[in-house]
Amino acid sequence: MKIFQLIRKNFVLIIFILIVIVATLLDGSPFVWGDGWGYYHTGKQIVSNGQLVADVKPDYYEYSMHGLWELNGKYVTRYLPGNSVVWGPFMGVASFFDSGTKYDDYYKGYNGHSLAEGLAILSASVTYTVIGLLALYKALRILNFSKSSSVIAIATSFLSTYAWHYVFETPAVSHAYDLFGANVLLYLILLLARERVAVKRRWLVLIGVGVVSGIITIVRPTNVFIVIALILYLTLSQKKNLGIYIKQGIYIGIGALPLFLFFLLFNYVTFGNPFANGYAVLGSTQFRFDEFYLFDLLFSNFRGWFVYSPLMLISIISLLFYVKAKLIRFTYTLLPIVLVVLIYSFWPIWYGGAGLGQRFFIVLMPFTSVGAAFLIDKIMVKAKLWLRICMYIILGILTLYSSGLTLLYRFTPTNTLTELFPRDNYMAGVSEEVQWTPFDMFRYHELLLKESSSFKEYKHNLRESYRGRYSLIFLISGKTEPVIRIQPIDEDSLYIHIIPNSTNRKSVFSLNVMIDYKGKSVYGERIGQIGMEKYQRILIKCQDEQCVSDWIGEVGPIKENGSFRTKRRFSSMTILINSTEPVFFADNRIKRTK
Repeated sequence: MKIFQLIRKNFVLIIFILIVIVATLLDGSPFVWGDGWGYYHTGKQIVSNGQLVADVKPDYYEYSMHGLWELNGKYVTRYLPGNSVVWGPFMGVASFFDSGTKYDDYYKGYNGHSLAEGLAILSASVTYTVIGLLALYKALRILNFSKSSSVIAIATSFLSTYAWHYVFETPAVSHAYDLFGANVLLYLILLLARERVAVKRRWLVLIGVGVVSGIITIVRPTNVFIVIALILYLTLSQKKNLGIYIKQGIYIGIGALPLFLFFLLFNYVTFGNPFANGYAVLGSTQFRFDEFYLFDLLFSNFRGWFVYSPLMLISIISLLFYVKAKLIRFTYTLLPIVLVVLIYSFWPIWYGGAGLGQRFFIVLMPFTSVGAAFLIDKIMVKAKLWLRICMYIILGILTLYSSGLTLLYRFTPTNTLTELFPRDNYMAGVSEEVQWTPFDMFRYHELLLKESSSFKEYKHNLRESYRGRYSLIFLISGKTEPVIRIQPIDEDSLYIHIIPNSTNRKSVFSLNVMIDYKGKSVYGERIGQIGMEKYQRILIKCQDEQCVSDWIGEVGPIKENGSFRTKRRFSSMTILINSTEPVFFADNRIKRTK
């Protein structure tokens, strides 16, 4: 009986946890992409080597895209070390399960890091997000919003900010920790300001404020404006003497100081100056105060905040009414929004690269959630029934629009959209490839429907467009392709590594291998009946204008060239491999070979 009472009492929480588990399994991607390589590099070096930079080129360097740089003989990153702090326990556990190389481990061959590390990063992203959302719920309850209004406000805001994509699908980037920090910091500040914590424990909460402030600042320095706004609210909400304020500041400083010192140490070890700006040292983009992108930031058709997340506009309008009743509310709602929006108005890459939605404003979700909760709790409850129904419909439509774009993004090769649907009004100074719009995604799927002659063909085309082929559910189900990796040995020989996924059900496949040696075509054979039950390695040696392999299985002439292909050039050899069957050529993922 007590069990049923407990379930009934915590029913919403149980449903929430179940949704998180299912979402992680279905959509969670345990892989590092893009900017995430910079954060991964620092975390990896701390756990594996006890240092912040790499003295020798890491095995994952060739996969790292723009995440790593060579500076003064060391391999460094421009990205701040905040992620490595929150990843610490997770990456530490993962290190015990790290084995294999990029030539014999499926996951390292595919993307340069182990499955254990990918799972650690995904687990950290999901865990901190859950903690942050629970803290936000507590914060809204402290502000006297009802349980249902708080839950609805959080759910609609989370789905409208595209946080889902950055938490589950690209977990190695920093937005999950922006969100975690802002949510927890708001909760801790409200605990203190509304005196919801025992006097004897205030010092502990103040230290917590310092720790969280330090974390989100070394995750993303612009978050310092959120810290300033919330501490200003705490200061104005209390009537204390100067001595009490100083004492509170000391406690906050105690929490923040170790993280600040770690930040200085990172800069000193990486760039030789504790106060260095990694973006400036490595010649990357910096804030430009002679240019102002506010209108584009909010209303651009290809990455405007209100274009991708119209619910945020309604929430901000709602906050205007919320603040009107008590002006001090401005400091913990609209002020952090205004400060963060203004600072990013001077950021030349205001559109966030090729990312989904206006990702820099995910961190503002706790403050817009207050506006959404106020709209639901204070206005809609008092409104007439027909108006309440209309408002709920509007909330639902706007949330479905943004969450629908998240889903479409998973099934859309966005790097091809501007080529498929060109237009004349591209913004100058911004790569055309990233200037796709929500409407372009809709047009792509309309085109997919029109060009498919049958449901079977449409299903195939949709699967080919799917970005989530290496999500957890696909890895577990064995629907992934074998990884093929080429390794040069010397100027006359190389290995072809064939790495199966342990859950893969594929029985056999074949490869067409063609080699030019010293400018002459000397080898062309179909290597067939390659089994998927274990890792295999094929040695090819060239000498005297001919090449031979040590493959003892089926070998025959090339009958049909496949659409799955890769090509690598080495000192004396050029190798082309293709297959008519789905295989993953890891060499195609390699972006850096020097």
